[in-house]
Amino acid sequence: MTQSELPRPVAAMCADLAGQGFDVLDERVRPAGGLRLVLQGPVRATPREWLETFVAISAEDGLWTISVRFEGMSRWVSPSTWRAYLDRSWSGLEDDLVRQTGFVRHRLSEAARAIRTEPRVETDLVLLGGG
Repeated sequence: MTQSELPRPVAAMCADLAGQGFDVLDERVRPAGGLRLVLQGPVRATPREWLETFVAISAEDGLWTISVRFEGMSRWVSPSTWRAYLDRSWSGLEDDLVRQTGFVRHRLSEAARAIRTEPRVETDLVLLGGG
């Protein structure tokens, strides 16, 4: 799939991530038209530490979703769940594509820092997101 075939917010996010050193780790196009694209790259967690980060982009029946996972995590987490956790705001977990991609473009370092400094973060994310 080419970048011109992606929705504008997804294409902009992918371009930003590529500029930060992300590469395509996996790309699967399903015969029925679905897509799963996984990008991998470094995100600064602390002034001296970078975390390997994975961003999954999925499309199925016209519905696009984004999820994020850092090295050492066992589960994918949606940007809306990350946002709720970081903002300590437990309502409004639904996100449109612009908000999902915006989180990835602007708040990955904040999420990476939480992974490194808050021992229960993944458990809390799972409980918050119902995962």
